[in-house]
Amino acid sequence: MRKDGNSIANHRDWVEEALALLSEINGGATATAPVEGAWENDAGILIREQTVLVYSFVKADAFIENLARIRDLLHRFGRETGQGEVAFEFDHEFFLIRTYDGDE
Repeated sequence: MRKDGNSIANHRDWVEEALALLSEINGGATATAPVEGAWENDAGILIREQTVLVYSFVKADAFIENLARIRDLLHRFGRETGQGEVAFEFDHEFFLIRTYDGDE
């Protein structure tokens, strides 16, 4: 779901790209079945959405070597789909990206 409350038309394409990238880097990746979520946008409007979590068990050396590619995917997803934020977890730490490379 976009931060304006509209659906992402090509959501499955993003899931497929994340699965492919993480599989290439780590040897495999998993996408969950759509799960229900909710969050408030900057206008205080509750946005309810169906979302998919994509995860992979990391091979440390490969992850570090490909960090720029992973960052690029996360920032492109956020920017091109109008996300309020993109969340990711690494080493038991939770990170939120709210400003995307290429934003003006």
